[in-house]
Amino acid sequence: DPAYTVDLTVALAAPEAPVITTPNSGLVTNAESVTVIGTAPANTKVQLYSNNQAVGELLVLDTQNRFTTTVDLASGINELKATAEYDNRSTPSVYSAVVSVELDDTIPQAPYALSAQGYELSEIQLVWSEANDDNVTGYNLYRSLTPITEVAGLTPINAELITGTTYTDI
Repeated sequence: DPAYTVDLTVALAAPEAPVITTPNSGLVTNAESVTVIGTAPANTKVQLYSNNQAVGELLVLDTQNRFTTTVDLASGINELKATAEYDNRSTPSVYSAVVSVELDDTIPQAPYALSAQGYELSEIQLVWSEANDDNVTGYNLYRSLTPITEVAGLTPINAELITGTTYTDI
């Protein structure tokens, strides 16, 4: 029997594309980073991309085939997508659907016409006119013995955003 040598190349199928489940596409935020959560085929690792640039290392899936990571956002629109790949294979999946997240780091307009009225037992009622800015959804109030030039590192005295234009402090 004669011996034959045959060169054979086996191209294994690429995995299905991952799915980014969080955040929702169209999110507008003022946070400088966002948590990205998604799913991918079992036994794959995920590469996340932001504006066509790979972000970090390959992500390992948990036991339920989910991945989670935090991505720093650039000012403006950030297009997030992902690929999945098997270990020791050169062909990744196609890209996932793009999730668009906008970092809106513009400073909103301030409220104006602030006035304060003192009452018994050290109660003070603050009243102001709302900012002329459709993007303002509420206000934080800060207390200081000196003029405030920036709020970084300060804690607001209100637990939740103030959605009205008055606040009573004791």
